[in-house]
Amino acid sequence: MITMSPTYTHSGSRPRASPSAPRTEPSAVPETPPPMRSSQLADLLDKVEAAEREKRQQDALALLGRLAAFD
Repeated sequence: MITMSPTYTHSGSRPRASPSAPRTEPSAVPETPPPMRSSQLADLLDKVEAAEREKRQQDALALLGRLAAFD
């Protein structure tokens, strides 16, 4: 008769990593970029606002095109 160790179980799953194993997951806190000067922030804000204006204009033109198709 073949006997098995009482601690052996077959679950088909991989063994767990030990708690002391190094973590390979990325850190939950992203690295922060260096602080920007106020002039850089103002330039960036201008670019964002210009992009938002352009997007609104494109949306308005697309809507006008749709409305013109109904006439």
